[in-house]
Amino acid sequence: MKEPIQTTRSQLLPARIKGLARSFRQGFSLVEAMVSLLVLFAVMGGLIPVFMTWRINTVNNTIKTGAIAISQQILDELRQDPNVDAWASSGTVTVMPSGKSIAPISYNSKTYNASITYCATAGYCNARTRHVKLEVSHNAKPIYIIETVFTKFE
Repeated sequence: MKEPIQTTRSQLLPARIKGLARSFRQGFSLVEAMVSLLVLFAVMGGLIPVFMTWRINTVNNTIKTGAIAISQQILDELRQDPNVDAWASSGTVTVMPSGKSIAPISYNSKTYNASITYCATAGYCNARTRHVKLEVSHNAKPIYIIETVFTKFE
């Protein structure tokens, strides 16, 4: 009687699978490494503009928040002054009625310039009311503009 033929597992695998098993042991080829680097750079190329846009928006929002806070402070100080009729009747100024300068003014380590325009719309101005337009700018670029009418109630 003939003895059975003994085969090993590697003999049963097709040649194609044997080649794959061998290539996994050898590591990455230069082409595979280059393709993976290309994919990495493509992903980074897409993420960098997104990050930069986010950063620019954050800085712009910080500047706008400062401009809004400054305008609130200035308008609050104007509200505290009961002498509306003593305010300027027209023109643009950078000094509050109290004599305090509002250009330049600092907030959160940033420098802003504010200006108050009185009676830009003449119909809203008389002895008891003043039309006030407040503009806050940063680096000569207007950031926040607000208009209101102050009235003396007496």
